Amino acid sequence: MHIHITSDNGHVLFGEYGISWGNTLSDLGLSGYFCLNAGRHSIEFGDIDQGKPGVYLVTFKDDEVEESKALWQAK
Repeated sequence: MHIHITSDNGHVLFGEYGISWGNTLSDLGLSGYFCLNAGRHSIEFGDIDQGKPGVYLVTFKDDEVEESKALWQAK
């Protein structure tokens, strides 16, 4: 188990499973987000890499996004 929490973001990991989040940082142009992670897969709420807030299913390979599918995306 690994826990890392700051005033801006954090994560709690249980082996291959975990949650992570980040607060909105307007001065850096970053939106807030929340993620549920299971191995190579993640469901992301907010805007991490997609350019628009939404709900995304993401698959990773070699620590990079391999595929991202929008379940819902803001207009």
